[in-house]
Parts: sequence; C-alpha cells; structure tokens
Amino acid sequence: MAGSSLHRLLRSTIADLERDIDTLGGLLQSAGSRDRKVRLLAYAGYRSARAVRLKGRIVRYSKPLDAGEGLLTRMRAMLAIYNSQELPGVTVHIEGYGQSRDVVTDEEGYFDLELAIDQPLPETTRWEKVSISAPGREAEKPVVEVPVIAPGDLPPSEWSKIDDIWMTKETRNAEQEASPGRDYRQAA
Repeated sequence: MAGSSLHRLLRSTIADLERDIDTLGGLLQSAGSRDRKVRLLAYAGYRSARAVRLKGRIVRYSKPLDAGEGLLTRMRAMLAIYNSQELPGVTVHIEGYGQSRDVVTDEEGYFDLELAIDQPLPETTRWEKVSISAPGREAEKPVVEVPVIAPGDLPPSEWSKIDDIWMTKETRNAEQEASPGRDYRQAA
C-alpha cells in the first residue's frame, strides 16, 4: 500500500513538473512564437466519387536531433519524438480537385476536412494529390503534397479505426429470401 501511494505521488509530481516546464517554455517563446517555423504533418487521404477526406496535424518545428552516442543523448532524442508541441488555431489551406478550402486546427493541433466533389472514380486504383500550406506561417516545407487514394478497382471497403486496417465489405445476393430450415452458410 505504501508503495502504491509513493508511486502515485511520484507520477503526480512528474506530471506537475512537465506541465510547469511546458508553461515556462510557452512563456519564454510567446513573444516570437507567431513567427516560429511550423511542421505540416498530413496522413494519406482517401476519396469516393462524392467526397475527399483529409486529416493532419500542425506542430512547432524543431531541428531533428542526432541520437549520437551515450544513453542520455539517445533518451533525449527518443523523448523529443513524443514531445511535439501542437499548435492550435493555425489556419491550414488545402487545394485540390479544382477547389481550395481553409480549416483551423483544434486545441491539439489537428485538422480534419471532408471536401465535397463530383468526380467519378478512376478505372483502376491510383494515388492522387492535394496540397496543404499554412498561410502567414514560416514552414519547414511551405507546401506539402498529400497523397489521396482513389480506389477504382478495389472492392467496397472501409477503414477500421480500431486496428488501422482496410476491411473489405462482403456483399451477398440481396434477392435471396429466408427459408425455414435452409443452411445459409452453404449457400454463400
């Protein structure tokens, strides 16, 4: 029991310390934070004949760390990967499919866009592109080309948010009627 209380106290202290460090860093950078460089991170998008879906995140740019030698240096480089500084309220400009749209990042720096289009799917599956930028912000890369999959010859499927895979939707003969006593597992 004492170990559990000590463990909770230690975790709480570390969380408070991290929050204080983030606050202090924010105060020190607040004067020039508007002019700081940003990194545009986007996930591969997808589309149907009626809509394009795109998601991404805007974080503060920081120079890549060299893992170098030594345990402490490598630990610092590893922790820096997970300690990205998200940027809420940043306008993201998206262009593609003959349209352009602006969206604003949420409190965690994420953006999510569904763009209505009227464009048939291609004969075969292919990658298409849209471009994103952060107007009025200096960026690591001013314009990022984001791949969008156009599933021409793929069977109907959907993205599983549970385990991050594409799941094929099986369709059955809709005209088949239920008959008592019939084993439908063999009919399929």
